[in-house]
Amino acid sequence: MKYHCDKVGIRIRTLREDNQLSREHLADILDLSDSYIGLIERGNRGITINNLVKIANYFNVSIEYFFEDRSNNSIVTSTRLKNLSNLIDSLDEEDYAFVLHIIKDMVFHIKGSTEK
Repeated sequence: MKYHCDKVGIRIRTLREDNQLSREHLADILDLSDSYIGLIERGNRGITINNLVKIANYFNVSIEYFFEDRSNNSIVTSTRLKNLSNLIDSLDEEDYAFVLHIIKDMVFHIKGSTEK
């Protein structure tokens, strides 16, 4: 399998942005320079396995995540669903039931207004 710096960089940037982190903040967390993160995200520089492991561990994804042959939309969807899941998992049962009720109502109203 050929390693594509640009694809790995896009996935790192997607994870960072979906988690609402600036490049500088991520660099501080991982003890890397923000310019290095920028070069990786743009595909202008490769990444060491050690730094890739740091990033994977921080975002709780596998190393394979960066190399899987998936579309960028799948990556975004997967990350967004994971973020939603983490939010929902943090709720107690009563709050969970309340949020679920609101979501169901919203979906019902959206579908009702678009179906003709």
